[in-house]
Amino acid sequence: MFKLSNIVGKSIISLYNGQIEGIITNAIFDKKLQKVKYFLIINETNDETLELNSTLLTKDIYHIGQDAIVIKNNSYIMYSNLSDETKLSINPINCDIFTTLGEKIGVVKDVIFDEHFNVINLELADNNTISIKNIANYSNEL
Repeated sequence: MFKLSNIVGKSIISLYNGQIEGIITNAIFDKKLQKVKYFLIINETNDETLELNSTLLTKDIYHIGQDAIVIKNNSYIMYSNLSDETKLSINPINCDIFTTLGEKIGVVKDVIFDEHFNVINLELADNNTISIKNIANYSNEL
């Protein structure tokens, strides 16, 4: 199992050309918060400017190592803008979590997922965890 907080900040290494291709900055989930779909990355181009709209599909990850994310080659990194649908799949960290009865459970501190990027649990600010199956909604609205 992996925690999102342990993935963010890791370098992405390409096996093909043996170089660092970027750094994970955030994650985008499907609309039902069942799976991590993409990782947002930041990378330096040849002129050392930063590309902020790069993404990496989770299905293209070869291995998650202790210190880096490994991909086979840099063609897996997409430099296009994300679709409007993808932008709606917010990262739940710092969001309020509610039950089906409308009761606030707490605030999300971290996301725990398996090796297939399926979300299993959410870690709350009070250090308790809750299964994704027990959540009705999450919101960052005040």
